[in-house]
Amino acid sequence: MKEYPKKWTNADFEGMSWHDNRVRGVRFRNPREGYDSDLIFDIDYILDWIKGGDFFQFVVAPATLTFHSAHKMHIDLVVNFKQDLDINRIDREELTTEGEKKVGYRRWLFQIHFHDQKNPIMLQATGFTQETLATPCISRHQCIEEDHNEVEPTDAAAANLGQ
Repeated sequence: MKEYPKKWTNADFEGMSWHDNRVRGVRFRNPREGYDSDLIFDIDYILDWIKGGDFFQFVVAPATLTFHSAHKMHIDLVVNFKQDLDINRIDREELTTEGEKKVGYRRWLFQIHFHDQKNPIMLQATGFTQETLATPCISRHQCIEEDHNEVEPTDAAAANLGQ
């Protein structure tokens, strides 16, 4: 099977995409019992889009996306009964001052845009990490479905996964 990273950090941001990633849960964590909290998203991370004729199959893995030392959070979501929450994109802007850079401190403004939502989640954080929680699977959908073990990969998908 093709090897995919299992962990990403702030240094990997430019090469990542969260387009159409399904959000399964959102939670806050205060890991050091101080003034800095983490904002954590449980997501179905799309590792690869594989074209097979007129359609795509997707290599998807459950993952946690954690924004560290999150603060100044603005969250305004309207989610209706049985409505999915899918990420459209995540934007990042550096807010680090020259003085902060000199002491090795970095901070960012993240904007998490969702499909079918008027406003993004906005927060400041020192960075993020993302970790996959299980072996990736091939799906006909852009998220992990209950039947994901039964999906037969197309020839293109099988070749991509080294099967």
